[in-house]
Amino acid sequence: MIDPLIIVGAGPAGLACGIAAARRGIPVTILERDAPQPLDDPAGAFESWTRPGVAHERLPHSLLGRTRRALREHTPEVLGQMLEQGAWENPVGARFAGAALEASDEDLVVIHTRRPFFECLLRRAAEAEPLLTIRSNLKVTGVDVTAQSPPRVTGVRTDAGTVAGQLVVDAGGRRSPVRESLAEAGVALPPSATEPCSLIYYTRYFRLREAVDYPAWQGVVGPSGTTDSVRFSIFFGDNRTFAIVLGVLTSLHELRGLSRPDVFMAAVARFKSLAPFARPEIALPTTDVVPFGSLHNVFHEPLLDEGPPVLGLHFIGDAYCHTNPLFAWGLCLGLHQGFQLGSLIAEHPGDAHAQALALADLCADEARQCFNVVAEEDRDRTAAWSGEALTGPWQGRTFAGFVRQCALPAVGLDPYVARAVLRRSNLLDRPEELSRNQAILQRVMELQPQLPAPAPGSAPSREELVELASAPSTHA
Repeated sequence: MIDPLIIVGAGPAGLACGIAAARRGIPVTILERDAPQPLDDPAGAFESWTRPGVAHERLPHSLLGRTRRALREHTPEVLGQMLEQGAWENPVGARFAGAALEASDEDLVVIHTRRPFFECLLRRAAEAEPLLTIRSNLKVTGVDVTAQSPPRVTGVRTDAGTVAGQLVVDAGGRRSPVRESLAEAGVALPPSATEPCSLIYYTRYFRLREAVDYPAWQGVVGPSGTTDSVRFSIFFGDNRTFAIVLGVLTSLHELRGLSRPDVFMAAVARFKSLAPFARPEIALPTTDVVPFGSLHNVFHEPLLDEGPPVLGLHFIGDAYCHTNPLFAWGLCLGLHQGFQLGSLIAEHPGDAHAQALALADLCADEARQCFNVVAEEDRDRTAAWSGEALTGPWQGRTFAGFVRQCALPAVGLDPYVARAVLRRSNLLDRPEELSRNQAILQRVMELQPQLPAPAPGSAPSREELVELASAPSTHA
């Protein structure tokens, strides 16, 4: 017997799980805290969608190769509609790794889009499923469980009452109340790992003027780089849009002035690779500067004593693992976990224990690796920016520092290095595979003398940025 499925959260992970389950004959109800969203205009969703329950809805997202593969395999109609309606593909594999490409590299392609545009089309596909219902304006407050050992879920509590059910998926994101409600009920939970990202991102979106194209640019997915105090990048979007992002240490309070549009624009003008995009004859801003901070890398172990802590309750997406959005791995993991779980529930009908073990077997190691790799990168970058650079066995660096300072800059010099590094960054390989690839690591080391030095004056120093951020407001 197949139990009806209740999913907390109508984000990408929840929608993917719902689509996969409904297409296998399972009745699905998705509980969503936000209001219903219009689905008739994907290109306008960035302006028309209101998702206060998703703090990062309007922040930049890149759909990496792993996401493209998930869409191609599970919802090819969504991928096709995205490309027809304004998203575009960046063939990073062909551009950088041509001679080294193999048949398995067909998804070394980044899709440039804004999240509401993509999510609108994914949600449209979900709402077209006859067995799937989205109930909006319902705030989930927790779950009910039995007192047996292990406990079993019996329903989802909302501000409008309890929705009964013995098969629940928490796709409610990093702020989901489900784990807290379990802890309050005295349920023993597996250990969790948490580390701060120590970054705050300042983002502003732009749209190209009519008949104007993107300025010439270099890089893998857009102009980007790291200085002594800032990670800067451009995220291309759908329909001639893009975002400029400046990421700085949360502790560097002197740069909080970057939230002011005049300071942000003045700072962008000091980056030679960013400045052409922000010129008023090229593009106009469509948003204010949006700060996004208080970020943590978090991984929740899925099993306790080799079994699920609660029968019939599964976690996916950011409710399972979330990492620094700079890597863009969260959406990859959430979609993969959602599509896989929907399939696993159908493969193990009525057996919540088997479902949990199968999901952990497919997803836990990868999510754990993602957490470890991103947390190390955040620690290493924070130490470097704080004047406490860490040391290690890779060219005197930690492996995170080696990747950032040695491997990534070598992508443009060697197609085999490019293939290995790009497969890792697109999550087509497990993150830790690169550290075990001695042949590629040796090639990276041999390429170091050929790495071009940054051009003088190509980016502002910390002192320049602090001076800009401290200037009186011009109300620009």
